[in-house]
Amino acid sequence: MALDANLWRRKAAALSRAPLHVMIRPRGGDFVYTEDEIGIMREDIECAKEAGAAGVVFGVLTPEGDLDEERCRELLRVARPLECTFHRAIDVSRDPIQVLRAAARLGFTRILSSGCKRKAIDGASRLREMVQQAENRIQIMAG
Repeated sequence: MALDANLWRRKAAALSRAPLHVMIRPRGGDFVYTEDEIGIMREDIECAKEAGAAGVVFGVLTPEGDLDEERCRELLRVARPLECTFHRAIDVSRDPIQVLRAAARLGFTRILSSGCKRKAIDGASRLREMVQQAENRIQIMAG
């Protein structure tokens, strides 16, 4: 089900002092999506743009646990000019550092991560490593 643009427009207006970044996720569970689910994500991104969001937050992995570059590139194109955050899919990826590098190369603004742990405080050492590996090419946000 696509986002309701009018609902998000009202929410964005109510939160106008803080930039709104909308989570784009068609369902719970893993981060490997079907073509239909990618279509829903495209629609939800368009809706977030229409509603005045400052950014969107999403992540797509391959069945092997790598960043799905083709699908992420497509969603990034739809999201332009919004900021794009690659979310905690990185925390369940096969190689978080490789995902970080791929996300930076594709043009994501930031990565939301718990450092591959349930709580970010428990993943502090991995988050520190991610910040070092990012080399100011992409922001790392603990969460």
